[in-house]
Amino acid sequence: MPTKPRPVLQAEPEGHVNMRAHFAAAAATYNPAPKARGEVKVDVRRLSMPSSLSPRHDAGRPIRTTAFPRKSTGGILVKSTSDSGSMNSERSSGRKSNGDPLAQHGYKLLGPIAAGSFSQVQRARHNASGVEVAVKSFNKAKYQKAPHLAASMRHELLTLKTLQSGRHPAIANMIQCCETSTLAHCILEYCAGGSLARKMQRNILKRVGLAEAEAGAISHQIASALQHMHTCGIAHRDIKPENILFTDGRTSRVKICDFGFAKACLDKRLKTVCGSPMYMAPEVNGREAYDGPPVDVWALGCLIFELIHAKPCYRGATLEQLAIRILRASHEPFDATVSPAAKGLVKGMLQIDPEKRLTSADTAAHDWFAACRAADASRSQPDPAPLIVEPPPPPPEGQAEGG
Repeated sequence: MPTKPRPVLQAEPEGHVNMRAHFAAAAATYNPAPKARGEVKVDVRRLSMPSSLSPRHDAGRPIRTTAFPRKSTGGILVKSTSDSGSMNSERSSGRKSNGDPLAQHGYKLLGPIAAGSFSQVQRARHNASGVEVAVKSFNKAKYQKAPHLAASMRHELLTLKTLQSGRHPAIANMIQCCETSTLAHCILEYCAGGSLARKMQRNILKRVGLAEAEAGAISHQIASALQHMHTCGIAHRDIKPENILFTDGRTSRVKICDFGFAKACLDKRLKTVCGSPMYMAPEVNGREAYDGPPVDVWALGCLIFELIHAKPCYRGATLEQLAIRILRASHEPFDATVSPAAKGLVKGMLQIDPEKRLTSADTAAHDWFAACRAADASRSQPDPAPLIVEPPPPPPEGQAEGG
C-alpha cells in the first residue's frame, strides 16, 4: 500500500518554528478507521510540539504585526516576525535619513508600531485632519526579488481595496494607498486600544471567562464584519484574538486587522494551509481544496468559546493530538453556566461538514446576539466618521512623481 506523502517541515528564521507545517503534517497522518471499530491511526513517531510551545496562545507577549507570508513547501504559508532592520528598512530603500517619507503624502510620521522582514507598521498623523493612522510600508525591492512575496502583497492590497468602499466599522479599513518607486504605503485606520488577546490575558490567568453579554458584544461585531467580507467575496483566514483590535481604551468597539492571509476567493476553492493551528478548520488540512468563508466561521466559533471560558476551544499535548481533536470536533466541554443559546451557536459554528456549518450571516442573526442587535440599534454614540482622503490629482504631463 503506497505511503501518504508527508509535508516538508521547515524552521522559521531566527529559531521560530513553522507551527503550520507541523500541524499540516499531523493532519496529513490522521487516518480515521472504519466507524464500526471507532479507532484512530496516528503515526506517533511524528513531530511532537517543542517544549517551548504551549497549546495556549501567547497572549502575554507584546502583540506584533507580522510581515507578509513567506513561501513554504507544500503550499503552507507562515508569517515572518523578524525584527531586524525595523527602523532602517526605509533608509536602505532610498529614504533620506533626515526626511519624513510620508510628508509628500500629507502625513507626519509619529513612531514605529511593529516591523518584519519585508514590511513595517508605523503610527502617523494626517496633517489636514489631525487623525492618527497606521501605515504599513512595503519595501518593493525585497518583494520584487521573490514572486510569491509580490503576489502576497498584491493579494493583501487588492483585499483592502475591495473592502475600502464599504468601510465596515468593525474592519481596520484602508484609507489610502501611496506609492513611490521604492515603497508602497498602505494607510490604515488606527486602533489605539490594544488587541483582544491582551485583554483576555487577565481572564486566562484567572481562568474566568468574560460575561456572555460582553463576549457577545465583541463577537457580534466580528460576525458582522465577516458577513460583510464574505458578501464581498473575501475570506480572512486568520481570525484569532491577536488580530482583533480595540479602537480605543474603552475596549468596547473592535476591528479586524492583518489581512496578510486574506484572499478574494469569490466562488473559487482554496488550497493553501494557513492560519493559526488552534483556530484552523478541519478541512484546512492540505489534502483537498476548501471554501474560504466557512473557515472564518469555524475560527470565530473557537474564539467565542475562548472568550466565554478563558481557555482554548481545542487543546492538545502535541500538535498531532490537537489536529486529531479538531478533525473529530472534540472540543473542550462547556461550563455548566453557559447559556443554551451560546452552546447552540458555538456547536453550529463548529460543524465538521462546512456545508452544515452556520454561515456568517446565520451567525450574525443568531438569537444569542439579539440583545447586541438591539443595543447597536439604540446606541447614543455612533462610531466616529471614517477618514476619507481623496486621491491626489495626477502630476502635470512630463513631471514624474518623486521616489
